[in-house]
This record gives sequence, C-alpha cells and structure tokens, in this order.
Amino acid sequence: MAKHSSHFHINEVGQVDKKYIDCGGTIRFERKVGFQLWESTDVWHKLLPLKIAENHRTL
Repeated sequence: MAKHSSHFHINEVGQVDKKYIDCGGTIRFERKVGFQLWESTDVWHKLLPLKIAENHRTL
C-alpha cells in the first residue's frame, strides 16, 4: 500500500442559527458558520471545493 503524505482538508461545513431572549427581555439572533479542518493521510474522505461551492447558499 502506498503511503500518502499528511495534508489538510475540509471534512465538514455547517451553520448554526440561534434565536433567544436575554435577561433584559431583548430578543437576539446569532448565525455562525463553522467547519472542521482535518490533518490526515486520508485523501479520499473529504469535501471537495466544487461540492462546497455548489451547496454554500443552502447552509
């Protein structure tokens, strides 16, 4: 089996929306986007740039 050198790749992209009321009665909304960046020798288990570009507006 051939050995691959270590590299970085995006494993997951997600969006979290949070709507809440604080102790002063103010309704607030937060939107955050995060992603998992992996360092690995696995070159097959990753999100490809085209897949991210195709789906970025649906998040």
